[in-house]
Amino acid sequence: MLADWISWWIIASTTYEHCVAVSPGFAPSSVRLSGLDRMPIQVPSASEDNGSTAEASALSAAPVHYRHPQEQGGRSVKILVAYFSETGNTKRIATSIGEEAKALAHKVRVASIGDVDVDVLPSFEIVFLGSTCHSSDIAAPAKEFLARIPAGSALRLAGFVTHSTMMPEGTAWKKEMHERWAGRCPGSFEDACREKGIEFLGFFSCQGAPSPEIETFIRNSVIPDEKQWITYIEDARRHPTPEDLEAARSFARNVLAVCKP
Repeated sequence: MLADWISWWIIASTTYEHCVAVSPGFAPSSVRLSGLDRMPIQVPSASEDNGSTAEASALSAAPVHYRHPQEQGGRSVKILVAYFSETGNTKRIATSIGEEAKALAHKVRVASIGDVDVDVLPSFEIVFLGSTCHSSDIAAPAKEFLARIPAGSALRLAGFVTHSTMMPEGTAWKKEMHERWAGRCPGSFEDACREKGIEFLGFFSCQGAPSPEIETFIRNSVIPDEKQWITYIEDARRHPTPEDLEAARSFARNVLAVCKP
């Protein structure tokens, strides 16, 4: 069984942006803001038949109010939203973050990390860096991007990922699978920022739909039980949902409110 999981992840890491099986009653995304106490953020549930809400956890000392740049003497912040995306899931999250920052009157560039020259990084005050999840961690291109950021840089960084593990809420199996296949992602952002003396602003993660080829592999080798498969794939194919994209926008708002540029 362990060999099957390892084989699945090796194949998944090169072909798709990973998806999360979301349990009823829990949010399709995870939000953390750095250095603050935990409080709940209400996110609309993906279920359309009960009208309930789901909780995405965020770190915040108090409800935050975003101050429009005009409230700060007309100053806007120069922001880079850089991402590594294989099937488009992470790109969609990046686009939502960029749209929200633009709506708040900041100067924003959204680009694939392959199109960003390291020499331009010092010109940005805040960087949102996104990646698909590979083998429980952020992908190699995202790690290489982090390595290129100059030590002692004045920029501040927030991270986001899409992945295919279970969310940690719910059963022990889901918790174990989340830790095994996505557990290192937030730490990679935090460690890189600490090593370089860069302020880390927070972390966001959400589900992404698998490719048809990976669906077949998961069905045959990972989730052979018919009932479990139906539950998994019906949910997985929907992501990122409008709720996921709105959660990403909320993450951007909270990051920009907390950091008070």
